[in-house]
Formats: sequence, C-alpha cells, structure tokens
Amino acid sequence: MKILSLRVLEFGPLPLVKTAYPAETVFVSIGADPVADRSDTSYDLSPDKVRRTLTLLNDPTFDAIFVSRPSTQRRWYNTLVRLIFNRRIAERGVPALRVFGDRLLRLGAKAPLIVFDPSDATFAASDAIWLWRKAAVVFKRELPLDPWQMFALTVHGDLPTPRFRRKARYRALVAKARPMSLGLTASLQAKVSPEAPEKTVDIFFAGHTLGNSWLREKGTEELAALRASDPSITIDVAEEMMPHDAFLRRCARARLVWSPAGLGHDTFRHYEAAVCGSVPLISRPTILQYAPFKDGDTAFFYDPEGQGLTAAVRRALAQRGALGAMGMAARAHVLTHHTVRARVDHMLAAVSAGGV
Repeated sequence: MKILSLRVLEFGPLPLVKTAYPAETVFVSIGADPVADRSDTSYDLSPDKVRRTLTLLNDPTFDAIFVSRPSTQRRWYNTLVRLIFNRRIAERGVPALRVFGDRLLRLGAKAPLIVFDPSDATFAASDAIWLWRKAAVVFKRELPLDPWQMFALTVHGDLPTPRFRRKARYRALVAKARPMSLGLTASLQAKVSPEAPEKTVDIFFAGHTLGNSWLREKGTEELAALRASDPSITIDVAEEMMPHDAFLRRCARARLVWSPAGLGHDTFRHYEAAVCGSVPLISRPTILQYAPFKDGDTAFFYDPEGQGLTAAVRRALAQRGALGAMGMAARAHVLTHHTVRARVDHMLAAVSAGGV
C-alpha cells in the first residue's frame, strides 16, 4: 500500500517518513546531531523555530504526526551533562533543546500521532508514557512476546501483576503497541543487485562478541568447534571492524549468514544478509515481529540451548542445493516488507483507511 496522499509532520533524530515521501513530509530534527539537509521542510528544532513548530502542530492540513522516540530512561540532568561535556558541542547547535523537542506535543496537536520506538530496549521508558497516551498507535521494534513486560521496573516496580494488568489505562497502552522492524536502510536498498550471487562459503559472521549478547559468545565457540571437527564446512568469522561494502560482499558469498540477537533481537544483519541473497540463521525470536521471516522458507531459526546452533547449521547444509533459491526468497521478502517505504506505509496506514 502506498500512502502518497498523506501529509506528515515528522519528529525524530533521523528522517524516516521524510526519506520515503520527501515532498509530503516536514521533518523536525530532535536528535543530538543536526539534520544533514536543512531546507524549508527539514530543519533542526531551535529557539527561533519553536513558534513555527507549534504552528505546524496545529496545522489542520497534516494527516499524521510521526515521532521516532527511542525508549531510554532519559533523565534530564544526565542528558544535559552529556551534552554539555560532549566535544562536538560546538558543531551541534542547541542540542539541549532538540533532545527534549517532543515535549512540544504536550501542548497538543491537530493530527493523529504515531510513535515509533526503534531502540534495543524491550521496556517502555517511564518518561515516554505520556507520549504513548497521546498516540493513536505505538510501533515498537523490541516488543516482548508478553507486551505487559514493557512496564517491568519502569512504570511498575516489578514484573506487572494481574492487578496491574487489569487497569484500563495500561490496557489501553498495550492495545496500541504493535511490532515494527529495523528493516533496510535506503542506502543499502540502492545497492541491491538483481543477480543471484555466487556462493563460496557455507556460513559467515562478522561482529563483536565480547561485551555484546551472550548468544554471540556461545555461538562463536560453537562455530569454532564445528570448524575444527568438520573441515567440509567452510566458516568465515571476522570480529574486526570492516568497511560496510566489504561486509556485504562477504555476506553475499555465504550460503548462510549467522544473525544472532545482539542487544536487541531484531537487527540490521537479518535484512542485510537476506538482501545479499543469503539465508539468515537467526536465534529463536523472543519478540513479536512485523512481517517475520519463516523458518525453513526465508530463514533458519535455531534454539540457543545445548548445541542448537550446530544442529541448525547441519540441518541447513543438508540441503545446500536449495539454499540459493531460499536466499533469493529471503531477498524478495525483505524487498516486499522491510524497505523504508514498505515500513512507513504500514505505520501510516494505522491512521488512514481504517488502520492496519
């Protein structure tokens, strides 16, 4: 679905709707870094832009207001100290105002509000609940299988109890929450080749393990043991940083790309692997997902217990001849559902034509 007829006012650290629909969107930067392309329809929130922004919030010609708001327990004094002592402060204009720019929505707005939380966090930050209450719908990347757990130790002092879960004001928030992926970046989508890549490696992984997810540390040990015990399986593992184009080339030559959860389960690597024509090998999902991959069709899932990763690799490589077609199916799935425009259309549909 293309939502070309909507006019949108967007707030966020980076443009998302503006990237998909530049002519239909006014973007107001509320991130720590200034917006890259300033224009009449793309500007940093600053003291001299507050009045203009309030006017836009009350402009009845907008069909939706879109706010990208990561869930972080944002304490004003901690944020202010970090901004003041940041070495790049001179390059950033007035970031102390920008990062609190979404507070202008407390003063009201004419159009329905869509909130998107792209962060690693499974929780709903207590200082964002007011924004969720104003929203028509909230899309969250790391939406727990039990959405009530979003409130653990933030809004609720412990794991939400049955009594808490019966409260109408929190039931209303849970009803608004829907999953949304990180998906493809626009720059990566522009690099996609229609050709099926030649496969010369069985499995590839690149990424930091120490200090990241336990799944990465355990899985790296499993892959090392597998490589030592079965030389017929070609494994390419790189823990060093590399240019993104080099990373994509190594993804493309692999039949499987190991894509375990990092700080969050949903990760760019799922979509990067698939768009390179490789099959993502993903740790069993722990979140509700938007347009998920299907095990054995567009991806392989594995259980982290025991030697689950090793078993999944052997299961996948038992059908080496089918992995090329499976990788292309994964690519088609991502290009259909997880491009910037596809994701934006899905979110904007929540306030048009009866919702999603």
